[in-house]
Formats: sequence, C-alpha cells, structure tokens
Amino acid sequence: MISRRGSNAYKLKSRSKHEGIASLDKARHYHLVHRTGSIELMCPKGGGKRLARVDLSYLLAFPNLSEPIAQAIKEICRSKDFAYASCSRLGRELKSGFFMFLEKESLNNIKLEQLTTSHIEGFKTWLDQADRTRVAIYELNTREHHMSHLRKVVAYLKQSEKWAPQLASDLHIRPGMWAGQQGGSKPTPIIHAEDYQKIYQACKKEIIEITGLVQAMREALQANLNHATELAQDPAEKKVRVKRGSVDNPYEDLGVLLAILHHRYPRQILSVEWINKLNDRTLSRAIRERGIDNIIACFYPTARNLVPFVLMMAIHLDYNKATLMGSKVGDYRIFSGKFGSPEFSASASLIEEEGVADAAAERKEEKLFRGAPVKKRSLYRPQERILPAEEAPDNPAFIWQFLVEWTAWFRPAAAAEWQDRLFLYVPGSSSANKRMRGFDGDTDPGADHSFNYAYKAFFSNHGLKYYSFKQFRPTGLDIVDVEFGGDIRAKQGAGGHATMQTTYQSYTTDAQIQRGDEALAQVSVVRERFRNTQGKSDPRRKPDNADVGAATPGWTCSDPYSSPLYEKNKLCIGYGHCPSCPLGSMTPNDCYSAAQAFNLLDAIDKAVETMAPAAWVERYGPSRNALTKFWLPQVPTHVLDQVREMKLPPLPPLE
Repeated sequence: MISRRGSNAYKLKSRSKHEGIASLDKARHYHLVHRTGSIELMCPKGGGKRLARVDLSYLLAFPNLSEPIAQAIKEICRSKDFAYASCSRLGRELKSGFFMFLEKESLNNIKLEQLTTSHIEGFKTWLDQADRTRVAIYELNTREHHMSHLRKVVAYLKQSEKWAPQLASDLHIRPGMWAGQQGGSKPTPIIHAEDYQKIYQACKKEIIEITGLVQAMREALQANLNHATELAQDPAEKKVRVKRGSVDNPYEDLGVLLAILHHRYPRQILSVEWINKLNDRTLSRAIRERGIDNIIACFYPTARNLVPFVLMMAIHLDYNKATLMGSKVGDYRIFSGKFGSPEFSASASLIEEEGVADAAAERKEEKLFRGAPVKKRSLYRPQERILPAEEAPDNPAFIWQFLVEWTAWFRPAAAAEWQDRLFLYVPGSSSANKRMRGFDGDTDPGADHSFNYAYKAFFSNHGLKYYSFKQFRPTGLDIVDVEFGGDIRAKQGAGGHATMQTTYQSYTTDAQIQRGDEALAQVSVVRERFRNTQGKSDPRRKPDNADVGAATPGWTCSDPYSSPLYEKNKLCIGYGHCPSCPLGSMTPNDCYSAAQAFNLLDAIDKAVETMAPAAWVERYGPSRNALTKFWLPQVPTHVLDQVREMKLPPLPPLE
C-alpha cells in the first residue's frame, strides 16, 4: 500500500489550501452590497489592489427580478474574473438594453417564471427598430452585444440550483439572430498625414522644452544645496533678514528657492493652502511672486505636462490608450542586443566560433528598448515592442528614462497602488492634501478626466485639428501597412494581435480599403494597356518601385490619364514617346532608369530599318532628340559605369 504521506501528499494539501484561499479572495472581491435604495456590485480594480463599485440600482425598479439578475451579474463577473471595466460594461449594457425594453413595455412587475421566449423575440424586435428614415437606431454590433449580455444571464439562471426551477420551460435565446447580416463597427478614421506630422512636431517641441526646463532647474537646485544658513530646518534659525534697499532676499534666486524647498520640505506638494500656512513669510512671498506653476516642474509633472510624452509613446509603440496609460515602470527596459534577431541574448555556444567576438561586440554596442505592458482585453497578454534606444527627445527609451528620473523624488510618497506606474502626476495645487498619483478613470486608466482635459488643451494650445486618442493606434498601424506593402503579418505584429483575423476585422481602415481598390483598378487598367500595346508596355518587366503609369519602362509620368498624345481619362499607351512628352521624365542618377533610356535609344535607331523614313521622323524623331540632347547628357559618369555592367533585355520593337 502506498502511503499518502510524503512530498506528494504535501503538494496535494498545499494545492488544495491555495485553491481554497484563491476562491475565498475571489468571493471577497466580487460581492453585492444592498443598501436602502441601491444595489452595488463590488469588484476589483487596478490589478485587484482595491475594490470599485458598479451601480445596479436600476434593478430595484424590477422588484421580482432584482435579486436573481444581480446574483447572475455577480457570478458571471466572478467566474470569468472580470476587471472593473468589464463588470461595469455588463451592468451598464443590461440597463440600456433588456431592462430599458422591459420598462418601455411596462413590464416592471414581471416575475422570473413569466419570462418566455416571446419576450426575447420582442427584445430583438425592439433592438431592430428603425427611425423615420428607415435606418436602424442601433448598430448591428450594439444589438449583438445587448443580446449576448442577456444570453449570459439566462445561461447562468438555467444552471443555478436556486433559480432554474423558477424559469419557464420555453425560455430560449436562439443562436445566430442576425446571421448573414453585414455589420461590425465602422473603422476608426485615421489621422491625416499632414496633421499627424504637426502633432508629432508639437509633441517633440514640448518634450524638448520640458526636459530642458527640468534639467536646468535641477542643476540650479543642486548647485545651491551648500547654502547651510538659508537651508536651516527651523525658520527661526535663519540669519537672513530682508530689508528693502539693503540686503537682497536670497529666495529671489531660483536655485536657492528650489534648494530650500527640496532640503527643508522634502516631498511636499506645493499648494495655496500649504503656502498660506508657512511661518516663513519671506519664503511664501517668494513662491507667490514667482508662481507655483513656475516652480513645481522641478519636482513633479502635471497631467498637462505628461500629454506630449504619452502621445509620443503612443505614436512609436502603437498601444491602446488604457494599456499605455496604465503601464508600469517595470514593463519597459533597455538592454543590449542585435536588432532584428529572434534571440537577443544568445549564448556563445549558439554562435559560430569565428564570429563570436564580432557578434558580441555588435550586441554590446547596440542598445534596444523593450516595452511589454499587459493588455486587459487580451487576457493580460504582454504587448511586446522592441525599438532602437537612442538619446533623442522623441525616442521612447529617452522618454522612459526621463519620466522615471523626473518622478523619482515623489514616487515613494504616492499611494502603494500608484508607485509602480510609469506616468505619475499631481492633479492640482488648490488643496494641501494632493498626492502624486497615476491615471485612473471610471472604467480604466485611459478614462482619466484630468488627462482628457489636458489632452484637449494640448490641441488647443498648438492650434491643431482635434483628433481623439483612439485614432493614433489605427493611424500607426496603417503606416505599417503602407511601409510593408499591405502585408497583414507586419500589421499584426505591430498591433500585438494574437490572430490575423483580429487585425483584419478591427484595423482595416478606410485608407487601406481605398488603397486596395486602387491596386485592383491599377491591375485592371495596366492589363488593358498591355493588350492594347500587344505586350510592348509590360509592367512585369519593371522593378517593384517603378512607375507603372508610364508606358515606357524606366520612365515616370506625372499624370498618365491626361496624355497630350492619346485619349484622356484612359491610361496612356504612348510606348516610346515618354522622352518627348511634357509629362514624362527619368531619373538620371538611377541606374535602371538610365539603362532603359539607352535601351530606348537603341530601339528607336533599330526602328529605322522597319519604318518609312517620314513616319519614323514624325513618330520617334522628337523622342530621339530629347534623349540625345537633354536626358542622356544628364547621366553622371559613375552611373554610366554601372549601366555598362547591367544586363537588361532589349525593349520590344517600336512600330
């Protein structure tokens, strides 16, 4: 007989104990609070460090349903370990969905056993209602969400030992209620390229100004920390006396003022109330004269100060607002490695012996910045990004290091739940009880009211066209789509998506759709020209970056649909005529373009043998003159040397 004692028995007991503790903690996290006139669901927020309330008081208007539905919401959130945002959304959308329908139908007193499939179908009909112009009031996505929340509640009630016997036998929510209908949310509009550049430059300008100001103020502070007399802890011990016209006030020097505040009042948030209580009138007067807002930048940022840093990080890293603003200092790091390699810290045994020294030196010299904050909507999966680390004000590595240094003095004084956040700020200076804190909104860090107000002020201060924060991520991913030629795998990697389906469904922008339509149209018209020219204007002969609009290989056309030689509003078929056309041009410094220009000259000269002289002069004489007298003389000598080594096939014969 095998004994249950020993390590295995201990592990089983320990595991059972930990599971029991975890279950108890979860039950404590998710619980209902009933008060007179209110029902609230308590659920974890901020990584489970504190509890937040979800108001379910609207259920009180349905006395026979309030208890089972509230219990269902609690158990759904608990079983799925929902974060506060998901709990709040579930309660909110049930209120604006099914229970609004019941109220509109005057069914406030309906009992649980009276709910039938006919009510479910009535709810669907209510969701499908249209306005006077026959346009659906609710988007298809919204209708599906409202029904899915109700489906979760009904599924729980059917499995509950307490409530299942009370349910009607025919209560059923059929699947696929809107199957076959096209829906989905409209793609988020991307930011116009010119506006995107202006926003970037405004962020960079502010970052340079703020970092320069903070560094200068802290240097002045450090340079004045040796004023022992002025820095005395007790104002009564100070030997400085301010007399008008005789002795200068040392506080008038910014460096001395900052050093005094840092030395005598460490980690003190400057506020009007605190300044009024100072027993050093000279110091309080100096602070008022200089202005609190002109002093606090040395010690800590405000929400407005952080806007350009948050935006610049969002532009480079393509994170969601909540993911970025709720990220922690430890989510980022700088390390040595080789950019583009799948392994950034390979051991010497994995590298060929003759290249070990060179590879190690290369990894040692190159600094990389890695970001991996978790995204709640992706089941807390780290969103990894790796970028080169540079000492530039618009580089994420520089921003990360600066923010950590800027907030280091006051970070220990922040509440425990905020101390590990990257973005910390002080809300304002009107109260003496203000503390450094991180971003936090009603649902997630991205809904912080202080930041949203400061974000709008940023656009207003710079006279920029306003764009919502959620437009930055689709814009950044759209740029990746352009840079990688529409490769959805690159876009998926930049977005940190688990599947390409997520990338395709949620981040297919209008601009991307338009580029796809243009590409299809281009293929169609280029194929038509290929047929009309009997294969002479062949796009397959051109390199990837060549202009397919020009009819002659190696040339570019400024407007191939407005040819002065052929029918307008159709792709030009003027093969061999590009040198003499006012819309055509070539790049003399480009080897391929120069080589094709010589190829064209050879094709024109060979056409003399098959064409009547008068016809040849009329058709290709202007092109030959343009080649020999204007275009080819512009080709540099070093390009000519490379052209001689190129082996391009001859161009199709001219007719």
